[in-house]
Amino acid sequence: MRNRKGFTLVEVVIASMLAGMVLLAAFPLITAGRNMVNREQKRMEAAMVGDGIFEAVANELRCADRVFLGDLDELTEYMEVSDENDWDTFEFDLPESEQEVLMEAETVDDDWIWIKVSIEGEEELYYEREEIIPLLNLSLDEERAIEGTDGVVKMPVGGPEDDGDNEIWYQKAEQ
Repeated sequence: MRNRKGFTLVEVVIASMLAGMVLLAAFPLITAGRNMVNREQKRMEAAMVGDGIFEAVANELRCADRVFLGDLDELTEYMEVSDENDWDTFEFDLPESEQEVLMEAETVDDDWIWIKVSIEGEEELYYEREEIIPLLNLSLDEERAIEGTDGVVKMPVGGPEDDGDNEIWYQKAEQ
């Protein structure tokens, strides 16, 4: 018998083919795992941005004396019959993203407003939060604290579609 050291060419080729088949079988699993991690990272980022926007809007509206839902032209007409105090709207400087941030609002009652913030991207909803917000800082002699459009006002936040047509305007008393 001969003393053999090492592998024959056939053994090396078979081992290489088996290793290649194992890698080919594992590749889809690695890709799916990476896609899942990327999707979860986008959801976490959207949750941070969405919660920040939602809390900022809710806090401002809770302390507002009056709220107006509609576009700037409607607000200008309304201001002609109401006092000329400063009205503010929400402006957010968002990071560059493929995600679309949308804020919606609707009058629920004379002193309650429904707010919804949603973030979508790549045909997938990453974040959504809605709540009915009480307006806590109303004057008791006010007939109605929320004016403007009846129905839902949709307002893109940042991004190319933010044309300012529909806005959520609010007014605070001078302190």
